[in-house]
Amino acid sequence: MIRFMAWRVANAIGTLFGLSMIVFVILLAIPGSVTQSMLGVEGASTPELALRLEREFGLDRPIYMQFFSWVGNVLRGDLGTSWRTAQPVMDTILDRLPLTAEIALFSIIIALLVGIPLGVIGARNQDRLLDHITRGIALLGAAIPPYISATLILLVGSMWLGWVPPTGYTSLFEDPLRNLSTVITPALVLGLTSAAGIARMTRGAMLDELSQDYVRTAYSKGLHQLSITNRHALRNASIPVLTVVGIEIGVLLGGAVITESVFSIPGLGRLVVDAIAQRDYPMVQGAVLVIAAMFVTINILTDLVYGIIDPRVRTIRTKS
Repeated sequence: MIRFMAWRVANAIGTLFGLSMIVFVILLAIPGSVTQSMLGVEGASTPELALRLEREFGLDRPIYMQFFSWVGNVLRGDLGTSWRTAQPVMDTILDRLPLTAEIALFSIIIALLVGIPLGVIGARNQDRLLDHITRGIALLGAAIPPYISATLILLVGSMWLGWVPPTGYTSLFEDPLRNLSTVITPALVLGLTSAAGIARMTRGAMLDELSQDYVRTAYSKGLHQLSITNRHALRNASIPVLTVVGIEIGVLLGGAVITESVFSIPGLGRLVVDAIAQRDYPMVQGAVLVIAAMFVTINILTDLVYGIIDPRVRTIRTKS
């Protein structure tokens, strides 16, 4: 188990390094530059000022030197300084991260509360009316992208109901009700989208478990259906469901880029969008690295939870 986790951590480090390199190259491939964005039309008449800014930002150095210089700073815990605000990138990310994390937390709770019951109901009523209804709901949730459902909520709320969700951010400790009213709508959009995948995986895993011999034995012993479903089948079906949950958390972090922009929420996703528009490369690289690090960390923790839920997994990985 220790060797397996060491391999997972090493693999995560390699993934983050490769992702950082890809993001770095993509940012440089975007038409325009930060100097042109900052100087605007006047930049054409002041080439010496543009050159001075490029030297100040280190853009006059070869690309590989810029990248490895940034990597060296990251290894020392320094994500750099924003080219736009002159503020440390890490401080800005830490200011925005709590809101995005709160939205992701509410989203996954909503996804679990909706997705798992839908999957269980569908499996227990295979090929019946309830099964077709739950599968239709899951298919609809998977088919509608978050940006469309978020836009529809805004249009319906503002045009028909005269309601617009609050913008900005209020700390949970300052005003819990206003905080909840701010995060619940984007969390609902993301959560219902993720619930579709969880419901489909839960249904498939439950159908596999309900066809096993131990389930038939439990029925022959006279155990109640709810006991068989919840205590035995659902627990054994939780491994593939947990895998989907780990992936969906990463999807939720990525989906925050869209929902935070639609609902004007100053979270980490909105920070990435604004930084890309402003050509603030250190901010984009730092924010993407933090989001990716959170994603791989969640996947590593998911592997650890596997062994807690199913001792067989722990035994297999210990031998490996």
